Amino acid sequence: MKAAIIQARIDSGRLPKKVLKKINKKPLIEYVIKRVKLAKKIDKVVLAIPKGKKDDVLLEIARRLGVDYIRGSTENVLSRYLKASEETKADIIVRITGDCPLIDPEIIDEMIDDFEKNKCDYLSNDANYGGHPRGLDVDIFFTDCLKKVSELADKDYYKEHVTTFMLDHPEMFKIRNYKSPQNLYRPNYRLCVDEKADLVLVKKIFEHFKPKEDFTAQEIIEYLDENPKIASINKNVKQRK
Repeated sequence: MKAAIIQARIDSGRLPKKVLKKINKKPLIEYVIKRVKLAKKIDKVVLAIPKGKKDDVLLEIARRLGVDYIRGSTENVLSRYLKASEETKADIIVRITGDCPLIDPEIIDEMIDDFEKNKCDYLSNDANYGGHPRGLDVDIFFTDCLKKVSELADKDYYKEHVTTFMLDHPEMFKIRNYKSPQNLYRPNYRLCVDEKADLVLVKKIFEHFKPKEDFTAQEIIEYLDENPKIASINKNVKQRK
């Protein structure tokens, strides 16, 4: 069983309620969910959200879009993932964050193939290593690895940032970086939403392709390559460490 677990919450430091920001009259998180659902190699999509009342709106969105959901700790995101994996009986987890409305289902499927072929514990296409634009981020790992992290993680930081313990302990896990093909190698592009400038850029992309919503990463990159002024809208946004 492969479960795509999308972590999301209403609170956000730099751009309040970013997952609810409207893009063509729909909340940002709706695009994340719909695009992940298009991945052919995912068996189940789960929205993992906090228990707080203010996050009830996310529960309603999950119900409306027909995906499962679990509720757990706000800060201990690791425990949310474990709960989701247990309830879905997933042995492989595909981690997606709720601020990536341009996530590409084709990349998810290609990375699942790579994960299974190369028999690693943890596969990531993080922009720092793989070359995809940030915002197309996909992490894949075994539920057993997550259980191991839960047993060994000794800092709150590791519980909030699900995969960091694995990255910090390569001697314990077989880690693989997924390299983007050259046509998608744009580590300088930002397609996630962390600040207002990110949202402006993403809105322009959706507006360009409207009413189509299942456009690919390749189409996005071609559009930005042809429109460097638009691509540079969020060039000064610094990624949080």
